[in-house]
Amino acid sequence: MLTISEPTEPDEDASPLIKKTTKLQPPVDPDFVLSEVPTPLFPLQMPMASWPSPNQLRQAHRPSRPLLFTLISLLLLLLALPLLMFWYSIRWQAAPNSLFSLASQSSQGLLPGNPAQATLAARARVQATAGITSEIGAGPVLYTHDLTSPGGGWLNDGQQCYFTPQGYHVYAASRALAWCYTNAPSFTNMAITVQARLSRGTIYGLIFRLQPESQSFYVLELNNTGSYRFVRAQGSDPAAWLPLIDWTHSGAIINGYGQLNTLLAIMQGTQFTLYINKQLIFSNVVDNAYTSGMVGFLTGSDQEGDSEAVFRNLWIFEK
Repeated sequence: MLTISEPTEPDEDASPLIKKTTKLQPPVDPDFVLSEVPTPLFPLQMPMASWPSPNQLRQAHRPSRPLLFTLISLLLLLLALPLLMFWYSIRWQAAPNSLFSLASQSSQGLLPGNPAQATLAARARVQATAGITSEIGAGPVLYTHDLTSPGGGWLNDGQQCYFTPQGYHVYAASRALAWCYTNAPSFTNMAITVQARLSRGTIYGLIFRLQPESQSFYVLELNNTGSYRFVRAQGSDPAAWLPLIDWTHSGAIINGYGQLNTLLAIMQGTQFTLYINKQLIFSNVVDNAYTSGMVGFLTGSDQEGDSEAVFRNLWIFEK
């Protein structure tokens, strides 16, 4: 039976089954990583020349040949000028660097210097760095931490929860379960991803929508034999937790100790979608027990021997 341990020595009279919960209070040290170009106006209107009415032409004397030639030339010019302007406008719009072309691109947000376009490009690069694909539809970064040095509001007692250059370690005693978390503000709808590695023990996982006071949260767990489960947890007795998806073997998991697996959980309202190593393992899990909360990690073992897992490169995106 799994239980919850805190980073203190057990009482001499306590039973082998430890039933204590962490009382650590994380330091308040959040570590958040947290215009359109106007279209030019072109004065294309031109004054039109006046032309004598038919009555005026009938009343006029027979024009001389120079005057007739001038009138005919003016008529042809008036007819040709609109056609010439139309032809040049088409040429200008077709030219890649013309004013018409640049104005059109600017109005559509396609210019290299356009702030909106630059923001979208930067977001795409960040998501690619975090292993997020475009199909997931993640938004801006809400929180990120590489978990290799203290900060970000994470518990750091040097025993149960601590940092090394390899990542953030979570430790649990024999036949016990422990978790560590950040005091960063609660998140509701998000896509959260992290890299995780089990050093020893049986179970490790990603916690979200955590309420520390009531010890309530969801957790995507992996074990050392290549299986996963999705659990709604509440209280200090893991035997009473509710598996929304019970232990299921998946070829997406790289099983064994020291193997790196990437976990991704997406939540929108009451719906959850789960990925392991960029492979969809379950979609549209529905549960409405917890609507928001903090983020953390878990490790433990239901066998003799302690447990330890290491986590790094945490990203949280708006969803």
